[in-house]
Amino acid sequence: LREQLWVIRQHIQRVARIVGNLQTFATPRPVERHPIALRPLLASAIELANPTLEGIAVELQLSDDLQVFGSQGALEQVFVILLANAGAAMAGRGTVRIRAANHGDRVRITVRDDGPGIPLAMLEKLFTPFTSGMPHRGTGLGLAIAWSLIHEHGGTLSGANPRDGGAEFTVTLPVSPAAVQSAPMSTPDAPPDRRPDFRGDLLLLDDDAGVATVLADVSKSIGYRVVTVYDAQEALRLIRARPFAGLLADVHLPGMSGIELLDHLNTHHPDLAKR
Repeated sequence: LREQLWVIRQHIQRVARIVGNLQTFATPRPVERHPIALRPLLASAIELANPTLEGIAVELQLSDDLQVFGSQGALEQVFVILLANAGAAMAGRGTVRIRAANHGDRVRITVRDDGPGIPLAMLEKLFTPFTSGMPHRGTGLGLAIAWSLIHEHGGTLSGANPRDGGAEFTVTLPVSPAAVQSAPMSTPDAPPDRRPDFRGDLLLLDDDAGVATVLADVSKSIGYRVVTVYDAQEALRLIRARPFAGLLADVHLPGMSGIELLDHLNTHHPDLAKR
C-alpha cells in the first residue's frame, strides 16, 4: 500500500507542477526584486537540478562579485529548467559549462552542454508553449516559462547550437533597477498583449473530459479553434474529413494509443504528423 501511495503522490506532485507552470506562464505575477549574488544563486540551481544531472560534470566559471537584480526564486527556476533540459539531453554523461560575466549594466550567463544540440525544427519555436525536443517526455512548458520569467525581469533568453556541438542558452539580466528594460509579455512568435492571431483548427484528443477542457482553454488562449474528441477512431474520422493545423493527443488512450495514432499519421497523413 505504501508503494502504491508513493506512486500516487508522485503523480499528484507532477500535476501540481504542471498547473503551477501554466499559471506562471499565463498570469505573470509581480515579485519582489533585489540585488542577488549570482554564484550562490547558480549553486542553488545546480543543487535543485541535481537529480537530472547524475553522471554529468558541472563547471561554474564566474567571479564572486557578480550580482543581478531580480527574484531569487524565479531566477532559480529558470536555471533549474535550463540545467534539467541539459541533463535530459546528455543522458548521464558529459559536461555542462556555466559562464557569467559583466557586460555594461547587464550580466551575461551562458549554459552550454555536450548533448546532441537543439533539433533544427525547434530552433524557431524554442520558447513556444507545448514545444518539446524530447518526444513523449515533459510538457513542453519549461522553456516558455523560463522565457517569460526572464522577460519579466527585463532580460533576454536565447538558444543556439554552437558550431563545435552541443546546445547553448544565453541569459542576460540587469544588475540594478535602472538597467531593467521594459519587455514584451508574449513569447517571440505570439502577438503582443497575449491576443494571438488565429492559428487554425486544433484537434484535441483526450479520454479525460476534465483534462480535455483545460487543454482546450489553454489552446484557445494562444490562438487555436479547438475540436475535442475522446477516442482515436473518432479523431481519424475527422482527420480524413477535414484539415487541421495541429493535433494534441494523450499518449494513454483506450483502444489505439496516442503513439499508435502518431505511427498511423506518419504513414497516412505525414503533414499532420509533423504538427
